[in-house]
Amino acid sequence: MNAHRLQTLCAALSGPVRASAQVCLVAGVIGISWLSLTPDPSLQRAIGLSDKLEHALAYGLLAAAGSLAVSSPRSVATLASALVIFGAALELGQHYIPARTASLGDIAANAAGVTVGLACGLLLKALAARARV
Repeated sequence: MNAHRLQTLCAALSGPVRASAQVCLVAGVIGISWLSLTPDPSLQRAIGLSDKLEHALAYGLLAAAGSLAVSSPRSVATLASALVIFGAALELGQHYIPARTASLGDIAANAAGVTVGLACGLLLKALAARARV
């Protein structure tokens, strides 16, 4: 995909849609932070899927919202890096929380979720850009 096409995709969404995505991104960061760092074992299994699938789903939704929230290709790349680092930092933080353990597998699941989520977000932007034409 060339740079001009990516720039067009990033600018495809209207202000209210982008603002809503930004709110979802902030809420997601707060929610994932809280769920990742709380020592309460009853909250560790949020929706009853496998641990790795829950991680991938959470970070995928976060990345999709983030990709809709930003308006430039450079911002998408920065977002991807930031979300992977964010996920790794939370995992490492779990090492210091009672009843929690850090896992390289969780970091990998987070990164996979970010990759798929960004792809889905960019696909939604492509569909929005195409609908405008």
